[in-house]
Order: sequence, then C-alpha cells, then structure tokens
Amino acid sequence: MGDTVNIRVKTIGTEPFMFRWRKNGVNITVPPSTPFSVYSITNVGTNHAGNYSVIITNAATTSGILSSNAVLTVLIDTDGDHVPDEWEFAYNFSTNNAGDATIDTDGDTMTNLEEYIAGTDPRDEQSYLKVDTISVAGSAALSFLARSNKTYTIQFNSELSSSGWLNFTNALSRPTNRVEIIVDPASTAGRVYRLLTPGL
Repeated sequence: MGDTVNIRVKTIGTEPFMFRWRKNGVNITVPPSTPFSVYSITNVGTNHAGNYSVIITNAATTSGILSSNAVLTVLIDTDGDHVPDEWEFAYNFSTNNAGDATIDTDGDTMTNLEEYIAGTDPRDEQSYLKVDTISVAGSAALSFLARSNKTYTIQFNSELSSSGWLNFTNALSRPTNRVEIIVDPASTAGRVYRLLTPGL
C-alpha cells in the first residue's frame, strides 16, 4: 500500500496507437482513449485492487483489440515496511514495527523483506533463494525450488562480479511449487550463474 504501480502494455503494429484503460471491465481513463501505453496508479490502496485491461486501437482496428487481464492485489501493510500484515502474522513478526523487515531472523543472509519477496521461510536457515544443484555434462543444468506465483531470472557471467551479468532465461510463474530445471547448452568452463526474482 502507498506505492506507485505502473501497468504497461506492449504493442506491435502500425502506429499511432490509442489506449482505453479499464478496471473490472469499466473505462477508467479520461478521455476514454489516450496515447499512453502505461497506466500509473499512485498511493495505491485496497480500493485499487482489481482486474486491469486495455483496449488498443489504431487506424486499422478502430473497434479495438482487448488485452488479457492484469490482476492487481493490494495487501494491508500497517507499518509500511513493504511486508504485508498477513505474512508478518503468519511468521510471528510485528505489524507495527517496520524495523523487523531488515532483520535476518534465521541467519541465511536474506532479510525478512527479501524472504517475503522470494517466497522463502524467514525462520528456516535452509530456505532461501538459491540454485540447489548445477551439473555439467556437455551442458550445464541448474535446478532450484521455484515457489508458486513467482517469476525467476537466470543470469550468467564470466566471473563473480557486481557487473557484467547477462540474462540467460526466465522461469515464468506457475500456480504450484515445483523443481525448475534450466539447461544452458552453451555453457563454458568458468561460467557462473545467479538466480533472481523481481524485487531482489
């Protein structure tokens, strides 16, 4: 709550495009069609939760093409630490102490906020964002436990460094936990990898 959310749509075709943004099937932009491919909501509150979509038009498609829904869920965060109350209740943290978001409760090098973002257990030192195994037999195969409704990115580099990382691939979100296996057929000796999830 209280943050800014940007909902963005990508278009391919003949410009110019016009965008008619909608929430739960009702037009929300004034005027109804605008030239903006991004819809921004500032100071987000629970009243902003809903299904957002957009109708895109150009000279060739005046009736418009309807996008799929982007679902915005807004969770109550009483102390404003970017960790929702329901998560703090579940793991026995205070909903009135913003400082507990920056603590590494289980000593696994991830703060409680980072554990929330990653979908890991802040009270289990064996539960953190990591590649579980890497096997090399011509190609490198990386496996990790992917949490439900989380998207991940695998990056690679020629060395352990704070810069020079390149995106290899994304593992898109799914509704259940699973072991994700990513194969890099172009792996070379000395190549290093890291695992990211949005927000970290």
